[in-house]
Amino acid sequence: MADCKRCPYRAHVMTGLGTRSVGIVKDCMRPLRAGFLRACAQVWALVISVLLVPGVGFADIGKNVLLGRSYTLTPPPNYDTAKADAGSVLTDGAEASGSYWRNGTTLGWTWKSPAIVDFALAESTSIGQVRVQAGARKAADIFFLAQILVYGGDASGRMDYLGSSELLADVDSPADNTLRQFVIIFSPRAVSRIVVVGFARGAYMFLGEIAAFSASGGSPGSGLLVSGHLGSLEDVRNDAVRQRRAAIAALPRPTPLGPDAARRWAMPVAPGDMTADVRNGRCTVSRVDLWSLLAAEAGTVETQRMPLIAIVGGRDYAAWRITNGSDAAVSVRAAVTGGGGPAASRVQTAMFALAHVQALDYAWVPDVVAPFSDTELAPGSAIVVVAELSPKAAGRHALTASIRCGQQAVDVALDVTALQPAPTVGPLHGNLWADLSEPVASALGREPRFLARFGVTSADVNPGALLDTGGPRPTELLRKHFRAYRELERVMLYMDIKTRPWAFIDMDDDAAVLSLRRWWEWVQSVALSENVRGELVVFAMDEPRATDAGRLGRFLKLARRAGITAPQFATMDDKTLLGLLPLDIVQVHRPTASVVKILSTLRTPEVHGYDTQGDGRLLSTVEYYRQQGWRAFELGLVGTGLWAIWDGTGLNDPATGWNPFGVNERDFGLIYGAPDAGQLWPSRRLLAWARGREENRIMRQCATGLEARTAGVAPADWHQGSSVRAAKKLLARSASECGP
Repeated sequence: MADCKRCPYRAHVMTGLGTRSVGIVKDCMRPLRAGFLRACAQVWALVISVLLVPGVGFADIGKNVLLGRSYTLTPPPNYDTAKADAGSVLTDGAEASGSYWRNGTTLGWTWKSPAIVDFALAESTSIGQVRVQAGARKAADIFFLAQILVYGGDASGRMDYLGSSELLADVDSPADNTLRQFVIIFSPRAVSRIVVVGFARGAYMFLGEIAAFSASGGSPGSGLLVSGHLGSLEDVRNDAVRQRRAAIAALPRPTPLGPDAARRWAMPVAPGDMTADVRNGRCTVSRVDLWSLLAAEAGTVETQRMPLIAIVGGRDYAAWRITNGSDAAVSVRAAVTGGGGPAASRVQTAMFALAHVQALDYAWVPDVVAPFSDTELAPGSAIVVVAELSPKAAGRHALTASIRCGQQAVDVALDVTALQPAPTVGPLHGNLWADLSEPVASALGREPRFLARFGVTSADVNPGALLDTGGPRPTELLRKHFRAYRELERVMLYMDIKTRPWAFIDMDDDAAVLSLRRWWEWVQSVALSENVRGELVVFAMDEPRATDAGRLGRFLKLARRAGITAPQFATMDDKTLLGLLPLDIVQVHRPTASVVKILSTLRTPEVHGYDTQGDGRLLSTVEYYRQQGWRAFELGLVGTGLWAIWDGTGLNDPATGWNPFGVNERDFGLIYGAPDAGQLWPSRRLLAWARGREENRIMRQCATGLEARTAGVAPADWHQGSSVRAAKKLLARSASECGP
């Protein structure tokens, strides 16, 4: 089967009750290549043999029992241009077509997963097949669903699992606009209710026509009755999550080793990665680049190591891969000392290990930066340990990293250049977007300095904690946000007046001013009571379009009249540029030099850049996360931001959110809730983003005489190309020419 990934149809054999069934997913529209014909013919032979089993084949397909039938949706579709006729478009008999995400032929969800479609039949009917139409357009980050599961219910309302599609990853979605039928075939079952559960593969999910076909003429007696062990849609959703996790766990790929989820430190070494020393049963220790550990990052850095350089109070990192080639477990220890000199008191050190989590393509990636202690390393496995070096005094500091693996002992010299921060060069503003949720909310409330430690100077209050509809205000929720963010330099009050039912919107100007004045007094009083130390910033609207200019402009005028003195902030892309509005802070999505120049002519006081992209765990830490700071240096921005701080749900492990394959399939959260209550652990990606911001400050501080602006620190495009060599060169020169 592995050789048939380019076949136009892929067979997926499932277990039915008393017989076999097959679900066929059309996953490739390209012509067959000659080299695959023979292997694909073998698959077709398997498919045909399954279809010849009585009660399973296409010959038994009857009528579509869902044609014209109503249904309920959980949650309702929320993609603006793909939610019309929500109660009928999935069963109207018309296939989706064309620009399905905006022409009303599909229903769309964004950041809502799973989507559940619930059908009630007029009478008990035996069905054997369900077809679901879905869309993809990889160029726009629209992927086919990760998996579709089908459930059937009896007259009492009890439901049971019938079958599912195979797991899909992003490689199964073509770049161009494509609609495809997903066919799920199972042993005929008599049902009076059908529930389809779809899991998103990324930010978006688009569903077209859904059909269910009667089997053996539709006689209830021709199929087995459902066992009905699930009693509610909540039971169905939870069972779908379990089914999906079981399928992921059964994938034939190496999985990390460790005593628990928090210490998934070791990964089995693939035979092709074995060095001669490892094959000879030895422990090996090799210096590696912390930022280039994923296959997607290969080739982005040169083999020579990056200079260890940090602002006093900042941090830089060194990393090592330790491999156990013996046939027995060995003990591993790692520490950094001052090498016999005074540096130990001048450089604060801490040791970490990288724990593995799954990305949405089901690959295990080393992402969680967990505190390291002595451990046992399994035979034939490797671990990455990380030294965090935070200088407390300017100068050049000589340290020694001591690594022990079984009987092997390796001492590595580490030289750290620490720069005294220039009073005229402050750090970038750093904004990480997220809707604050448990368990991170509580942890931040107990550990408010966590975000500031990684350069996060501002964070957003969720609109639900601010909304004033004229009734009771959400005071307790606002308190929770202020408690979590009280140590930050800025707290962004994200109002979302574009979509939320704010009371002032429908009032005349005088009444609206009074309403906003009372709201602002309430916000200030809660901030004061929670000891919020930072500046409050009003964030009225996210990415306003030209059609939103009137509402946003009116709000800005009303806010001034209401005495709201806080700076006014808005995000925008370069197609909108509402720079003519009196905004104090503008954060531009993937800014270009031309956009920044326009904003400078409009005398916008602060211009920031920000970015959003899915599949966060698979993005290069160098070319994406770390480069945000470099890009800000090149364009002269004063701030940078990313989505997101936190968005993991982790149904199987709510304390950590490390497995996102359930509700809200997101993998770009930058922090993890540690197993110990009240603790938070950063991701490697958060470290890279913070490191890029510190490098921005180093380059700005050392720019004089270095021709920094012409050094090609970042490519012209926001994402593509490699600027690593130029940034490395500039940082090396900073260390030598600007250092002590």
